[in-house]
Amino acid sequence: ALKLIYVASYNRSVRCSMPVANPNNPTAGSAEPYWFEWKTGLLCLVELLDEDSEVAAVAFQTHGTKGWDDVGVRLRDGRTRLLQMKHSRSGDSLTFGDLINAPSVDVPSLLRALARAWKAETKLRGNVECVLTTNRSGGTNWYLGRPPLVEFFEKLKARVAQAKSLTDVHWDGEDERYPRAWEIFIAELSDLTPAEEFAFLQALNIKVDAPDLDALETRIRDRLAVLTGLPPSSVNGLFNALLSNLSKWTCQTRREQ
Repeated sequence: ALKLIYVASYNRSVRCSMPVANPNNPTAGSAEPYWFEWKTGLLCLVELLDEDSEVAAVAFQTHGTKGWDDVGVRLRDGRTRLLQMKHSRSGDSLTFGDLINAPSVDVPSLLRALARAWKAETKLRGNVECVLTTNRSGGTNWYLGRPPLVEFFEKLKARVAQAKSLTDVHWDGEDERYPRAWEIFIAELSDLTPAEEFAFLQALNIKVDAPDLDALETRIRDRLAVLTGLPPSSVNGLFNALLSNLSKWTCQTRREQ
């Protein structure tokens, strides 16, 4: 079974590189955000053992534009799924404000930065699906006229799915606060053309309540057991071998040796 992992990884071009710590990140000094990325990537990686899986290749810390570079998954239909991971140890929620508020005059909002990175990635990779993934919850409360993020985004995606262009997105029949929130939201995409804004909204997804480190490990072990049919003791050795190889897969210098 271990050989299957290596063969699947080799044949499907798993590429990994070491992330660079951000000194402005409040979690600097903690490895938890990196393990959140890596274990999420490993969960995708083990799907290479499933012949019916849509996964064709997995990359950790992909080469490309900063913003959609944490985990990359190439799908068999030719699409590329890019994951940007946001880990929190504080148990707080991911809010509307977290997306649209700029930290400073010189630093763009998260949404604006992700939109810029998406534009660059589409030039490099073509059709991409972008998933903002976090272990944080989506929140349930309005704040200063801003809606709960997940509730707003679900309504937004439903409208985009029915529209042919950005001008077809309307908020008729909704709480009057939604159109105002939409204006604030779309203003953060002003670096894009209207057609690009619409395409970005089609490509963007937000996943909250993603499994944290312990839950990710359990899911990886469970999938290995199902896909290999091995007993728990052998699955444990296989899981440890995957962790051991992360030092090779996530380090450019070791990959080149």
